[in-house]
Amino acid sequence: MTDPRKRKRVDDEWKQRAAEEKRKIEQSLAAEENAANAAAAGASGAGLSEVVEGVAGEPRVDFMALIQPLAAQAMAGLGQLPDPRTGMRGIDLEFARDSIDLLSILDVKTRGNLSGEEAAMMQELLQNLRAGFASAARAMAAEATQPPPPAE
Repeated sequence: MTDPRKRKRVDDEWKQRAAEEKRKIEQSLAAEENAANAAAAGASGAGLSEVVEGVAGEPRVDFMALIQPLAAQAMAGLGQLPDPRTGMRGIDLEFARDSIDLLSILDVKTRGNLSGEEAAMMQELLQNLRAGFASAARAMAAEATQPPPPAE
């Protein structure tokens, strides 16, 4: 028969070797990640933590900073904001639709990865923009069906 103490020693050695290999792999992965971060920081001339964090460790930009320009473009296309290029309000439904579509893509692609506040803000923003788009499209259609004013 096999001595149970000898079997126990073999099992313990296997576990120790596996743990050592795991530790080496983790160290190797950490070294690769540090090298990649250093390369990225070197390329930009700043440390990664400086790029990601602003004052007091807070992020300099957040998800809202990403979607605000797209929302402003959509609102300008709907005539709700002045066009930044001309300073005048006007309706450009194609421009508004493109901006709303981009926001919709972001909504789908980030679903499940946003905080509750960010997800709620995105849903409210899209709902308001889509309602504004429908309203502007109806107004333009009604205007197009009106007879021209009589010539004097």
